[in-house]
Amino acid sequence: MGSSIHNASPTRTYGFSVQVPIFDGGRRDARRAEQFTRWQQERIKMRDLRDQIELDVRVALDALASAEEQVKVAKQGLALAEQELAQARRRYRAGVTTGLEVTDAQSRLERMRDNYIAALFEYNLARINLAQAMGTIRQMIK
Repeated sequence: MGSSIHNASPTRTYGFSVQVPIFDGGRRDARRAEQFTRWQQERIKMRDLRDQIELDVRVALDALASAEEQVKVAKQGLALAEQELAQARRRYRAGVTTGLEVTDAQSRLERMRDNYIAALFEYNLARINLAQAMGTIRQMIK
């Protein structure tokens, strides 16, 4: 480092800067809190969805059990109506009763057949609803 330009040593200056966010106005904490809140909301939605599916399956299972019972009762009613018609016909042939009793027995038998068909329909509908609640309806259709 001389006093003249000819004796001067070349010098250079280098620099770098680093920014460390010591204070960002709480933005980072706010973003973290927002993400945590979203995560909690998604957990709640997932739990609610799981609970709803579970409830739907339980309701469908109860409906299926009820429909099975209705089919049994309707089948028993149908068998009883068939027996009543057979008895009414025997009584009519024996001359103990009129044709009105036979006609009434035939009407009851037809109602019992309708009830049985309706019970079978409700049973199949309950099976479909259960498959839908369980997410297996496509497999049921195949």
